[in-house]
Amino acid sequence: MTASRDAALVLAKAAEKLGSVAVFAALLGVSERVLQAYIDGIDPVPDSLYLKAVDVILDGAEGMKPPAN
Repeated sequence: MTASRDAALVLAKAAEKLGSVAVFAALLGVSERVLQAYIDGIDPVPDSLYLKAVDVILDGAEGMKPPAN
């Protein structure tokens, strides 16, 4: 698990970049409630979600798509 506070901030920034927690949750395949618990620091952020959030911050929603072959 990534450091909770920093990871929560990264998730919040990614949700902001996409326009809402709902949009980001849908892209991640998790419920808004679960994502909000990560953002609020209630639950530790799994590394896989943290890395997806970093991709969103760097590349927008395009960061969530698999690379083209």
